[in-house]
Amino acid sequence: MIRVNEQISLRTDTHTRLTVSPLYHITGQVFSIGLAAACGETLVLIEKFNPEEVLRTIAQERCSHLLCMPTYYKELLDYGPSTWDGQVRQSLRFCATGGGPLMRAWGEEFQDRFSVPILTGYGLTEATGIVTWHNVGDTLHPGTVGRPVPHVKICIVNNQGRPALIGQPGEILIKSPGNMRGYHKLPQATGDVYRDGWLCTGDIGFQDDEGYVTLIGRSSGRIIRAEEHIFPAEIEGVLCEHPRVAQAAAFAIAHPRFGQDVKTLVVPKPGCHLTQEDLSLWIDHHLPKSKHPGIMEICHSLPMTSTGKVARNLLH
Repeated sequence: MIRVNEQISLRTDTHTRLTVSPLYHITGQVFSIGLAAACGETLVLIEKFNPEEVLRTIAQERCSHLLCMPTYYKELLDYGPSTWDGQVRQSLRFCATGGGPLMRAWGEEFQDRFSVPILTGYGLTEATGIVTWHNVGDTLHPGTVGRPVPHVKICIVNNQGRPALIGQPGEILIKSPGNMRGYHKLPQATGDVYRDGWLCTGDIGFQDDEGYVTLIGRSSGRIIRAEEHIFPAEIEGVLCEHPRVAQAAAFAIAHPRFGQDVKTLVVPKPGCHLTQEDLSLWIDHHLPKSKHPGIMEICHSLPMTSTGKVARNLLH
């Protein structure tokens, strides 16, 4: 576990990690407990994410490490300038995220405000942590989740199960010393996710010619409207780039003619006025007509899980 995840630990000095992740989650177990113990670091726990408490704790405890969901970084930004900002800038040396897309604008705004970049990566419970990562000192490739970490191999395969071409989307397969042996007492489920020694993630993405990986979505989450395959992340990413949008979620709904259609829920930034026309114009300029949502609604909030992800099973 430590060997695979050592990329998210700075060993140049003694550090203090702040964790806002539940300790039953792989992020809390690996990034918080595991690496802090292995590296002899101080671990600071916060029971529940709250922007003011997080900023105050970083300042008072001089926390150097922070890893949390992209939506939590967005909440820190929305909280606005605080009396703790100066001390936070002096303390933070390492910020990282995963579990969802980090919008380019969020990363740039965070770095401008706190003078530290947010490193992005990709991992999953079945691989005991990270799979790809942006290393400290690397040139950031916004929109990607970095390159495979040492000791980990990935293969992206097309619908025929053959290795995909550079830039061609496909399912991400993993070989890693951190891969699970199997799901507890579920041999059938275990057999379903292993193929010739490779762990089949169900995640769809592609690699560029430098090896950087871009995630598109889940194979199980793709929306098939007529013959068009649409990934929710494609639409959500475009909508979240709108300067007045805080969050967006796209999901499938039944359609009598096409089988499925795309519905999106959009949350405006605090204090911002947003209309259906604003969203339609934005979508027109950034997505082909074939990927336009059939329904777009503006709402006050999205249902969230305890780990900071959108609770997609509650979207309607």
